[in-house]
Formats: sequence, structure tokens, C-alpha cells
Amino acid sequence: RVKAAIWRSRFLQLNNFFAQATGTVLQAGMSVLVRVQVSYNELYGLTLSIDDIDPAFTIGEKEQEKKRTIARLEQEGLMDKQKQLSFPVLPYSLAVISASSAAGFGDFCRHLEGNSYGFVFQVELFEAVMQGVTAPDSIIDALSRVESAQTSYDAVLLLRGGGAELDLACFDDYRLCAAIASCPLPVITAMGHERDYHVADMVAYSYEKTPTALADV
Repeated sequence: RVKAAIWRSRFLQLNNFFAQATGTVLQAGMSVLVRVQVSYNELYGLTLSIDDIDPAFTIGEKEQEKKRTIARLEQEGLMDKQKQLSFPVLPYSLAVISASSAAGFGDFCRHLEGNSYGFVFQVELFEAVMQGVTAPDSIIDALSRVESAQTSYDAVLLLRGGGAELDLACFDDYRLCAAIASCPLPVITAMGHERDYHVADMVAYSYEKTPTALADV
């Protein structure tokens, strides 16, 4: 084990380069591949100075982790567990897990309230962090609060608008996906853009591409 350092000016350059390549900035908990210059000083010892970064490594590492998560869920029989639940013809009471300030949650509520059939729904928000390394624990906690609530919900909706690829990588987390699969209520996911498809979508009862699309179903 050895410490590495980076000059502030170089960090700003590499952080901008990483963000352009991946859609998100460097943050704690990421696996990164960097290039270093090695130097040795009799007084301070061995020193590594970071001077470059490979964004493709971080993206590839997340893809490999996603594959391992899918394989583990399949081995444990959790991939299709949600599909065995029954779903009401017209759900009325909906537990929504999202961030209160998220644009996706606001769009969903507006479209749901303005549905062409005039149906009225009971929607209760269970707020959670929806991106980053703390998101899985936050969403798992929200699921636990839904399950222990006194209200009997027809379904749980997991909503988040679009974002960078690495920002949405939390929805490939094994613990989160196992919690969704094991939830006794049908979970419907609606996260990201048209192109996004995560392990959380795979294990859920069903999924829609976006929160607005879910409200329009």
C-alpha cells in the first residue's frame, strides 16, 4: 500500500475530462485506473504523483459488477420472484419512493392527476436518496418503511428522472435489487432515459422507461 497525490490544477483537468467521458465527476467509492509518476526521496520515501486517468476502466468495472449481480440473483432465485405477485386491475393506493425535489417525481404527479379517465389515486411519498453511493441504503430503508406502514398499498413505485450512466449505477447494487425482489408488494420502476435498463428494472414486477411514461400507462 502506498499513498498517491495529485496537484490541484491537474485534478481539475482530470476531473473535467472524466466528467465529459462518463457523465459524472470523480467521487468517493469509485474504482479508478490512474497513471502515476514514481519518485523517491530519502527523507519522505516513495511518492506517486497522479497525472492521468482512464474513464473506460471505471465504466467497464461497473458493467462487470452488474453481470456478477445478475448471476447471483439468478442463483438465489430472485430474478423472477416479483413476477409471481398479483397486481390489482386498478391500483388506488401507491407508495412512491423518490426524492421530493426530483423533476421526475413532479412530472409523474402532474401526469397522474391529469389522466384522461379522471381516476383519483392516493399517492404517498417515501423520500430517499436516488443517486450515488448512499442511494442503495436509503432506498432499502424506504422500502422497509413502506412494508411496515399501517396503510395497505397496492404497489410501490420507484421513480427517478434521467442522469449520467454512473449516477444510475446504484440501481445495479445487489443489496438493493435483492430488497426489491423480496418486497411483498409489486414494485414498478421508472428510472432514467429511454436507453437505461438496470438490474432493479429486471427484478421488479414491471418497469417503464420514465416516470412520465409510468403515469401515462
